[in-house]
Amino acid sequence: MSILVPISHGELLDKITILRIKAKRIDDREKVVNVIRELSLLEAIWRRSVQPSTELSTEEREYLSTMTNRCCRSMRSASSRPTARGQPP
Repeated sequence: MSILVPISHGELLDKITILRIKAKRIDDREKVVNVIRELSLLEAIWRRSVQPSTELSTEEREYLSTMTNRCCRSMRSASSRPTARGQPP
């Protein structure tokens, strides 16, 4: 059973990115099959929702760059915080 839910392009790219990572890292064959099935469906939706052109790559690169920068800032911030005992990690 499928449920149709409106989401932004960013949310769709986020889900696709997570599924791509899972597809590379999961060792369980059955789970990988399910991940790839969902990934294929979402990538098809992405291709239909955005006109195929260099803009797709540009938009995807910009989004991924933004997310990477956020993650790096978050990781740097977390590593500079003192631990519960007041000592750096």
